[in-house]
Amino acid sequence: MLLWPLMLVLVPVSRPVLTLSSAEDLNFEGAKVTLHCEAQKGSLPIVYQFHHEDAALRSRSAHSAGGVAISFSLTAEHSGNYYCTADNGFGPQCSEAVSLSITDLPDA
Repeated sequence: MLLWPLMLVLVPVSRPVLTLSSAEDLNFEGAKVTLHCEAQKGSLPIVYQFHHEDAALRSRSAHSAGGVAISFSLTAEHSGNYYCTADNGFGPQCSEAVSLSITDLPDA
């Protein structure tokens, strides 16, 4: 009986997509926002890194499809550009930047 050797094909990550969402759909201080980063292709596990301007925020590993997300409440300091990277050992790929502008809390 001839047994074929197991061939493991590893796929580099594609350019990730960063999406920003808010339950309130408003970007004012105190609103909660979620950043979601996902590479459509790539062998698992994938390490995702979130960035605000040039500062690293958080890293999360994904061991299944669907990407990763982080959530936080907004303050004025959160204004600026966000992007994420995805890496599965073939080198990081960077998303396009998403801009976030925080306004003062609306008057009641």
